[in-house]
Amino acid sequence: MLHPVQTQTVSYVIQARQEGLASLFVLMTLLAYIKTMTTSHRMARLAYGSWFVSAALLSRGTKELVIVLPFLMLLVEWFFVAQEDWQVFKRRFAIGAAIASVFLLAVLYQHSWSFLKDVLSFNATTVNNRGNILTPDPFTIITPWMYFISELRVLVHYLAIFFWPFGISVEYDWKIASGFFTSQVLLPALFLTALFGMVIRFLWRKEQLIVTFGLIWFYLVMAPRSTIIASPELVCDYKTYLASYGVLFMMGVWLVQGAYKIAQQLKDRAIWLVSSEAQMALLSLMLLVVGIGSHERNKVWATAVDFWQDNARKAPGKARVHNNLGVALSEAGRYDESIPLYYKAISLDGYYADPYSNLAVAYSMQNKIDDAIQALRNAIHLFPEYPEAYNNLGTLLLQKGNKEEAEVALHAAIKLRPYYGKAHYNIARLHEERGELELSWESLKRAVEGDLDVPEVYFKYGQMSLKLKKYDYAANAFEWVINKGEGQDQVWFNLANSYYMLERKDEARVIYERLVKNNPLDPRYAYNLAEAHFARNDFEQACELFKRVTSLPQPIAASFFRVANCYERMQQADEALKWLTSLQALNADDTFKKMVKSEMNRVELQAAVTKGKGTVTLTQLKTALANAVGDTKIGI
Repeated sequence: MLHPVQTQTVSYVIQARQEGLASLFVLMTLLAYIKTMTTSHRMARLAYGSWFVSAALLSRGTKELVIVLPFLMLLVEWFFVAQEDWQVFKRRFAIGAAIASVFLLAVLYQHSWSFLKDVLSFNATTVNNRGNILTPDPFTIITPWMYFISELRVLVHYLAIFFWPFGISVEYDWKIASGFFTSQVLLPALFLTALFGMVIRFLWRKEQLIVTFGLIWFYLVMAPRSTIIASPELVCDYKTYLASYGVLFMMGVWLVQGAYKIAQQLKDRAIWLVSSEAQMALLSLMLLVVGIGSHERNKVWATAVDFWQDNARKAPGKARVHNNLGVALSEAGRYDESIPLYYKAISLDGYYADPYSNLAVAYSMQNKIDDAIQALRNAIHLFPEYPEAYNNLGTLLLQKGNKEEAEVALHAAIKLRPYYGKAHYNIARLHEERGELELSWESLKRAVEGDLDVPEVYFKYGQMSLKLKKYDYAANAFEWVINKGEGQDQVWFNLANSYYMLERKDEARVIYERLVKNNPLDPRYAYNLAEAHFARNDFEQACELFKRVTSLPQPIAASFFRVANCYERMQQADEALKWLTSLQALNADDTFKKMVKSEMNRVELQAAVTKGKGTVTLTQLKTALANAVGDTKIGI
């Protein structure tokens, strides 16, 4: 586990998750198989057998690589269970072969018979990945034969990095071999043939058992990946994750044996060296070199820039490497350095659209919008089915004010990827600028239902829902934001407002109370809390809160009148009039004073009607109703 190849594979998170999971289930299944075959206790065998079947079935959900499991099972059976005794092996061979056959059929069924037919008829061809051109012509089909002869050199490379793990990389700019009778094919073929012959000889003579087991394990695991199933990725060190177990097991045994032999040689000088503790210390010292190598190698993974700079040095002819280094530099804000790398990638693969798209991002960050738009048009020309490029083009066209063309580009992105959240969000922006709020809301809804699970977008969706009185949707949106740990005060405030409008006023009141406690000078929170108390007919509490709002540095105008409303509801018309009279002394504009006067007239009229005294003329009634401030809802 200290080996640089192993730690590099684990660092390559995307593939290691799958490779590691597949390897885990392979080893688990093999262990369960050994336990099942070697135990004599009936109940224990049943338990181990159940574990074996479960692990084998679950392994099918990891990677296609687990197709080698039956062959590894027979390998383990021969070396570790039967211990190379043919009579013992023969008795259980039928059981093992039956299990292996059922598992193979299940795996093949899962991945379709047509695929198996293509493989066995040598028709499992593939094409180049953009940015990783393996053939002289970018459009050449990679056949099983071309791939097989090219993998001979790769297999030697894989074996070599176990013993000499220097100069390893995630990316290599190796190419498909031009023919069998070339040095890069013929020499590896001779070496692998000789090595395979040596393994057969050891197997026949039952010699060098550890070497035989380790190399056969390696060959078996690499067979599906390095023979007749063509792949657009020629060299990938992570593909050795499971295969390396055989070779590293072999090396581990050698190290232990070496430590033991050294201890035996030195026992005459120091008898304590024979102890297991001393041998473990010696073994650890021998492993220190490997550990230092892994530590140094893992420095490459410190930052994205370091990582891709290392790859660019080791694979200077691969377009994908230079593009990815450019992306790393752009993400670090080093746009001037990234732009030449994108052009380098374009020069290495003229049909590679990604560098053009990334070039557009770099140009846009430098405010070179026209250059960015042209780069995106080039990307779309090379790859018409490029939704990201269409979306970015639409974004920049919106920035330029070209709304019609932007809309066409954004709809093109959605046509290619109906769940593309960013494109739906940009269309929502476009509709909002046009005042088409309902259409904007529908696009925001599609954005969050698609692949755009970003708190800022959910918040925008919630705000638009509030504006359009779609309170259920608003509450759901704000709850989502809060559940993602993005519950700032404004989010909670909007959630409380949504609850209030949904008649969930007690829940709203609890939120308002917390907001007022944390933000005593914000008039919005105190005002809405007062409205929540008013709705519960708690007029006394509401009155005190409305008064508090009027005393804040930036009071809400409606709060002055809501104090009078509270007094009215408490049957204290005189207090309401006294309060309104005090407002006339404020240094306020004429509009406010006019509203105060009208509210006083309304309160006096209402008091007269309530007491049943005096006469109310039709003119008084019309004037009072026309100028009445009336009830005020919560502020959103």
